[in-house]
Amino acid sequence: MNAIIVKIIIMILIIVALMFSFFLYLKNTINSIKAEKRITRYSLSSKEDHELSLFERLNNYGTKFIHNFGLKLIKLKILKKYSHKYDKYLNSKNKTTTADYLAIKFFIGLLLLFLTFIMTIGYFDFKIFICYIISFLIGFYLLDIILISNYQEEKAKLKAELLNIIVSYNNAFTSGYTVFQATHLITKEYQGLVKTEFLKVEKDLTYGLSISEAFNRLYERVELQEVKYIATSIEILSKNGGDVSQIFKLLEKDFLNEKNLNEEIRIITSPLKVIYKISLFIPLIVFICIYLINKNYFNKLISNPISFSIFTSIILIYILYILIMKKALKGNVK
Repeated sequence: MNAIIVKIIIMILIIVALMFSFFLYLKNTINSIKAEKRITRYSLSSKEDHELSLFERLNNYGTKFIHNFGLKLIKLKILKKYSHKYDKYLNSKNKTTTADYLAIKFFIGLLLLFLTFIMTIGYFDFKIFICYIISFLIGFYLLDIILISNYQEEKAKLKAELLNIIVSYNNAFTSGYTVFQATHLITKEYQGLVKTEFLKVEKDLTYGLSISEAFNRLYERVELQEVKYIATSIEILSKNGGDVSQIFKLLEKDFLNEKNLNEEIRIITSPLKVIYKISLFIPLIVFICIYLINKNYFNKLISNPISFSIFTSIILIYILYILIMKKALKGNVK
């Protein structure tokens, strides 16, 4: 009981300290704004002058602090090398640098660690210490889940747009554009990861790389087999004296056939997918119903090693069934 009271008192003191600090900062900001207004009466204002709001000032201060903290972090060789793994994820969507992102990850980890510390005041042993480590790691890697999932979503959009991109290339070639000009049009027509990656393709072409080399570099970044197929096709046909515009016409026909075939497979497998989803939930529904009727029914399955091994085998077979059916009903040519 005493430990709980101490925990509550410390939490109240921390909240009061934070509120007092915020009040002081707010008071200083208001005083500075009032001083600016008094001085403004006796000064000439420019059209470019813009009075920052409190939120803008806080945002600028926080951004500057995070940026400076991130620059200090990447001075360590280990963290600098670690930060480079986020280059491809960050450049596709926003202007956040890897140093800033690393600093944000650290702050989220420290925030979760601080909350865990508040919740465990009055207790400390090896288990609590492990909880501190786990809390920091969860906070540190939480942002990665969001970032990587967003990148995978953008990559899926790129994969879905490949046929349209090839069609855009063919339309550009028909209009008399060169490879470089056609690539430039792609960067203007599309947004997101497509725009970001094809800006890099355009940059590679500017430095004198061939279209096949530029697409090979694109494959190394996005790791899509369809992009590798395009690069390989261009490279092989170019060596045999084929024209680039003719190559893209063949690629358009190939990708269109693949799309139509995938659509047919999807239509054929749609009823099977419905059956699969129904059969997926039937065992769970049966399990829940039996448990609600008789809570002690499954005790026999874990009462001795033989029955427990049988129960474990059933679960493994069920998981294997899910994996096999999911793979079988994927419905893609490649």
